[in-house]
Amino acid sequence: MSQIDDEVVRALPELRQIPSVHMVVRDRLKSLILRGELAAGMRLHQANLARSLGVSVTPVREALRDLAAVGLVDFDPFLGAVVHEPTAKELQDIHDIRDHLAPLAIERGVVNIRKDELAEATRLLALMDDESDAERWNERNREFHLIIDGACRNLQLTKILSQLHDASAIYVYFSMRYFPNAHANVDHRRLLEAYERGDTEEALAIMRAHMKGTLDAAIRYLEEKTSAMAGGEGAEIGAGDEIERRGKS
Repeated sequence: MSQIDDEVVRALPELRQIPSVHMVVRDRLKSLILRGELAAGMRLHQANLARSLGVSVTPVREALRDLAAVGLVDFDPFLGAVVHEPTAKELQDIHDIRDHLAPLAIERGVVNIRKDELAEATRLLALMDDESDAERWNERNREFHLIIDGACRNLQLTKILSQLHDASAIYVYFSMRYFPNAHANVDHRRLLEAYERGDTEEALAIMRAHMKGTLDAAIRYLEEKTSAMAGGEGAEIGAGDEIERRGKS
C-alpha cells in the first residue's frame, strides 16, 4: 500500500465524524420543529428553506424525508411538506403499543443487559442530571432508552421500539412542562437500579409509570395549547428569510 493510501485509511475515522450537509439541515429543522418555531401545520417550501439555510434544495429534500420517517414532517399531495400536527389520539396509540411491548423487552433485557451497557447508561444519566438544554436532554434520553431497549437482544423488537420512541420524541418535548426532567431522571435511575438487581417486575412497574407520566403531561400540554389557539389559523413559511429570523430569536 502506498503512503497516500495509508494516509487515506488513517483519515477515514475522522471523515466519518464529519456530518453531511443534509444531516446538518435535518438537525436544524428538527430543532426548530421541537421548539415550536416551525409550528404544526406549517408548509415547508424547499426552495425557501434552502435559500434561508444557504444550501441547495437536494439536502433539504433529503432532510425532510428523514424527518418524515420519524413523524415530524408529513407530505401532503397538494401542499407538499408540512410540519406534522401532533394529537392526543396519536400519542395514546403510541403509548398503548409501547405498553404492550414493554413486558417482552424488559423481561429479556433485565437478564441480558451487559455491564458496559449499564456503565454507559449510568454515564448518560449523569449528563442528563446536569443538562439544562431541553434538546440535548431529549437526545440523551433517547440514547438511554435505546440502551435499555437494545438489551432485549431482539433486533426486530428493538427496531420497533426505536421507531416508536422517535415517533414520540415531540411528545416527550411537550411533556417537559408538567413532567420535569428531574422527575424523569429519578425514574431513569430507579429503572437502571432494577436492571442491575435483575428485578423484572420492578423494572416493568417503573417503566409503565414513567411512560404514563409522560403521556399525561404531554396530553395536558396539547389540551392547553388547543384551548389557547382556538380560532387561530395555520401558518406557513413564505419569506425566504423566515428560518433565519426565527433561528436568531
